[in-house]
Amino acid sequence: MKKTWVVCLLAMVCCALWGSAFPCIKVGYRLFQIDSADTAAQILFAGCRFTIAGLMVILFGSLLQGQLLKPAERGDFSRIGKICLLQTVIQYFFFYVGLAHTTGVKGSIVEASNWTKWVWLSKDVPGSLKPMCPLRPT
Repeated sequence: MKKTWVVCLLAMVCCALWGSAFPCIKVGYRLFQIDSADTAAQILFAGCRFTIAGLMVILFGSLLQGQLLKPAERGDFSRIGKICLLQTVIQYFFFYVGLAHTTGVKGSIVEASNWTKWVWLSKDVPGSLKPMCPLRPT
């Protein structure tokens, strides 16, 4: 990752993949005939997507490392479980259910504007931006 053009190219691929998630989810809802009122099917669909993505990460990571990727210690499983529960399950529950009730374009716009929330909230965290931005607004 020392070549700037490689980093830029990979960043653009990641942006394109993330941007394609909204329409792909909507297409998946239509393909599997998931109704906007069927929350259980939406969560099952999300779980299948994340399970497949997780298995792909383990597979490709293992291929790149030349050995099976696994947690280093037994205690890592509980930390991984907590992160999974908080970040993935709770956040994406609302994401998938909300996306079922709007268009993919509207969902993309709302998600793209999400960063402004963190800009406004970060000014209230004492000392959080002082080292990075001496000219921060008060």
